[in-house]
Amino acid sequence: MRLKALHLRNIASIIEADIDFEKDLSDRVTGDPASIFLISGDTGAGKSVILDGIAMALFMTTPRINSVEGKQHNLFNNGMRESISTNDIRQYTRIGISPKDESYSEVEFTGNDNIEYKARLSLGISRNHTFKNMVWAVKKGDDDWITKKTSTKEIITEAIGLSFEQFCRIAMLAQGQFAEFLTGKKSERQEILEQLTGTEHFSAYGKAINDIYKRADAEKKAKQAGYDAELSHVLSEETLQELDDDLEVFTKQLSYANLEVEHSSKALSTRMNINRWTSELNEVRIQMKEVEQVMNSDSYSKAVKLISDWEETAEARANLVNLKSTQKAIREEELNLSRSSEELQKLVGGEPSLQDLDLKTITENIKLLTDRKNTLHSLSEGLLSADRESKWLIATEEEIQRETELLERLRNNKELAEEAFKKAESEYHDVNIKFSTLAAGLDDTLVRLRAQMHVNGAEMCPLCGQKINEHISTTAFEETLKPFKEMESMSRENLEAKRKESKKAGKNYDTLKGSLDEKINGRLGYKRRKEVFDQTAAMLYTKASELGINRGEEAQEQIQAALKEVEFQTKKMESLQKTVSNIEKSRAALIHLREGEERYLAVVKESGRNIKILEEIENRKEAYHPAKRLVNETGSKIKTLAGSASTLERQIEKSLVDFAPGEDHMDLSHLEEWKVESDDRRTYILTQMAEIRSRLEENDKNQRKLKICAKELNEATERYNKWAILNSHFGDYRFRALVQTYILRPLLNNANVYLRKITDRYTLTCDEQNDHLAILVHDNYNKGQVRSATVLSGGERFMVSLALSLALSSLNKQGMNVNILFIDEGFGTLDEHSLDSVMTTLERLQDIAGQTHRRVGIISHREELAERIPVQISVVKQGEGRSRVIV
Repeated sequence: MRLKALHLRNIASIIEADIDFEKDLSDRVTGDPASIFLISGDTGAGKSVILDGIAMALFMTTPRINSVEGKQHNLFNNGMRESISTNDIRQYTRIGISPKDESYSEVEFTGNDNIEYKARLSLGISRNHTFKNMVWAVKKGDDDWITKKTSTKEIITEAIGLSFEQFCRIAMLAQGQFAEFLTGKKSERQEILEQLTGTEHFSAYGKAINDIYKRADAEKKAKQAGYDAELSHVLSEETLQELDDDLEVFTKQLSYANLEVEHSSKALSTRMNINRWTSELNEVRIQMKEVEQVMNSDSYSKAVKLISDWEETAEARANLVNLKSTQKAIREEELNLSRSSEELQKLVGGEPSLQDLDLKTITENIKLLTDRKNTLHSLSEGLLSADRESKWLIATEEEIQRETELLERLRNNKELAEEAFKKAESEYHDVNIKFSTLAAGLDDTLVRLRAQMHVNGAEMCPLCGQKINEHISTTAFEETLKPFKEMESMSRENLEAKRKESKKAGKNYDTLKGSLDEKINGRLGYKRRKEVFDQTAAMLYTKASELGINRGEEAQEQIQAALKEVEFQTKKMESLQKTVSNIEKSRAALIHLREGEERYLAVVKESGRNIKILEEIENRKEAYHPAKRLVNETGSKIKTLAGSASTLERQIEKSLVDFAPGEDHMDLSHLEEWKVESDDRRTYILTQMAEIRSRLEENDKNQRKLKICAKELNEATERYNKWAILNSHFGDYRFRALVQTYILRPLLNNANVYLRKITDRYTLTCDEQNDHLAILVHDNYNKGQVRSATVLSGGERFMVSLALSLALSSLNKQGMNVNILFIDEGFGTLDEHSLDSVMTTLERLQDIAGQTHRRVGIISHREELAERIPVQISVVKQGEGRSRVIV
């Protein structure tokens, strides 16, 4: 899994934060993601909220919430008439936000399947200031968001390959959890070892064998009882034959019954349709007579005459109105044209050259003036900027020359120190691997387990994955180990000395190189700015010459004078443009209106008679619309009724032709009785056939069940025989205890590799008979005294626990990798020397076996860390319980 970005909105004290772990947190020199970064801030600012935000988006919980004891009974009133639990994730909603504000945490990451994911947990409050429903969602690639809680959990777990507890062990060492594996209960260490090494099957293997064996006998007896019971439900051959015969008889009867039902249904339906359509036809004929009476009335004839006269005069009336309207518009447009012409004479009276300008030429002149104005403004600003840039370039060139000479000296020192360190590191790596592996082999439990696995024919070691070829004695291991122990000690001392020298030389060189490179080649560096300056200056001087501006101190005064003249000419041209435009519009409108006037005069002249008729019937215009409605409605009714009558007559005629012969004498009641009797006969036959088929189907099911029971009984017997043998050899907890003891010793050896990089005082070990998986420490400053890890001081416990956590997180089980390890506090208990050792180890974590490409994010308020780690995420208090995040 690869963490890419975190987005927070109103979570705890943080109002808004957007952190890109790859682009924002990068090394200033190389541009690659920084191997170590710091999350800093005052106590209570909200540094740990960043870890909480990652956890809640991925798992809907946080380390702090998950550690609450007695969760189901731990309730309190939140002051908004709501009773919530102390482990309720909604407590992270920032206090004081309104219902319209968003409250969520969103994480962007790349899953183990190399697909991009987004996980988001949305909180918030409703309008009545109570918590509203949370939404936990996930987005896979370009797919839509999925908001169903169970589906979200399944997709995220599959993508990262870790549960919440596993994620905390491997990627998120939260406050108060460093020493959990070191001093916790045996069951907690067992669970962690199982989860991180993939050996869960060993812890459950012995108990599972015993449990399966106990169930095997009971299962076999139960299967036998089930087989006997199922055998009693199967029908005999004689009964099956009787049922088949009855079914054949009823099948023949059903074909006749279906024909009778079909015939009676058709006859009844046809008779009912004929009766209904005859009644509807009589009603339609009555309505048609009533409409015909209306059409023959005197009032209907008068209405038709009125409509004819009125519509005859409609065109003449419309043309007369249009003529008057057009003549009025002509008079108004002539007045507008006269006023515009007078205005034009005033504008051009003193300049004859403007008399013949058309609208197009005026518009082009205005555009040329505007372009000249913009060019003059740009030239003025460019000349001022060029003068300032010239002064900066001269000063910067002198600084670059001095720093280049110093960088060459630092580069030579760095190369010599790196070469010496790589040589020492290679020597130590080879010696350390051989020494650690052989040292782990001296454990008595490991020797016994190897011997047992060799005897039992095992091919692979479940922890280291190596082949088991032969059984090696303890004496042979001890003899092999001696020279490697001496070499390991000498090599380690040499490596630490060379590491410090290389680190110091590299830091000096990288710091100056990064600064110098940024100054020369950066986006705003000397080289880029010099190129831009040369190009810009040449362009500015060329443009000034084109505009008639002379180079020198008076250039700005020349530009301002030119701008005033351009402004004056522009205003003059705009006034002229407006006036000429009005004149052209008026002339075009007059031409169009006069053409319309001529057209309407001709029409009105020809319609003189109609206009006289219009005057005669004007006093009857109120009766026009009622008469129009009467005629339209009457015509529509008679047309509709005629169509309905024709349709009904065709339906009745067709039905009488299709009616079955011999049935026309049967009335509706007789047909209904016939239909009911035929339906009853068919229903009886179908019921009898269904009962027979049901019994046959049930018997088929019982026979299939009997076959399944027989198969299950055979399988149960085979399983019982198999597990009885296995239980006699590997049942109960014997194998589990052996494997867990075997796993712990190599894990402590791995932790000692990290611990030696931090301090040479302590070495982790465990008791030979370590049924409780207890962890002990050798105090190398007190003659190798062995004591319990529980009596270590706070700082000592932090260093030992950190080494154990790094060893656990470097196991690299398939699908359980996270590219960032977060460490929350714990540094406050360290003195200056111990802090330096811890930081050196974390800074070189990517170079240590099992931690390749691993980044470290430290959460702390210590000032020494802020000075040492340049790449930082700062959480700054703003008062009133609010904080802001600065990357």
